[in-house]
Parts: sequence; structure tokens; C-alpha cells
Amino acid sequence: MLGKDAAGLCSRQLQLLSPWARRDLFHGIEKGGLTGGVVSLLLVLGVWLTLKESGLAAVVFVAGGCAAGAVLGGIAGWSRENVRIRRFHDDIEAGKILLIVDVLKQNEAPVRRLLAHLPIQPAGEVRSLVPVII
Repeated sequence: MLGKDAAGLCSRQLQLLSPWARRDLFHGIEKGGLTGGVVSLLLVLGVWLTLKESGLAAVVFVAGGCAAGAVLGGIAGWSRENVRIRRFHDDIEAGKILLIVDVLKQNEAPVRRLLAHLPIQPAGEVRSLVPVII
């Protein structure tokens, strides 16, 4: 659950979204690692083709580029709102509550039946996540 009044949600014994889920850390790590790997691979190819350095040095350099990119991407991702909940930012700031229901596929139908009785508007699905704005 994510809302502007976190204390109010806690007082009603509702589980809040963790800081890991609110931030874009893992997405940033993925993007940074991939970018660092590609850039370092291109640099290695350029150097390797001209200087004919050893293959082990190239592998170490690319791995280091991936690691450095992942660290920098993680730092950048931690400073951003999660890409999956970013589109709900204005609604949350307006006082609405984002309810995220994470269910197994076999439990989806009963949960949908329960949610149908509530005054909510489904906002979309992401894999097993069903974010809903109340």
C-alpha cells in the first residue's frame, strides 16, 4: 500500500510498500550493468583489434565495466521513484491510495471477486502485480 499519509495507513494496520519497492534500485542496476557492459565491450573491441591484448584482460575489463555500471545505475535508481508506480505519483500526491495486490495465478479469480465489491478502479497489471487506485 502506498499513500501520502503513511502514518495514517500504519495506524490502520495496513502494510506499506517497502523502500526497496518504492525506489527504482533494481531497474537502475539492470540498466547500468547492461550499459556499462556494452560500453566496456566496445572499448575492449577497439583496443583489442588495434593492440592485440590478451583475452583475459578483455574479460576482466568488461566485467569491471558491468560492475561499475551496475553500481552507478543502482545509485541513480535509488534516487528515482519505481518505474512501475511512477505513473501513479500525481494521484498519490492528491491523497489517493495505491493498493498493490500480489497474488499467485491460481488465486487471481477469488481476489478479483473480492475486489469487485469495493469502490475501487483497477489501474492495470504487471506480471503478478495488480495495482489499484482507491
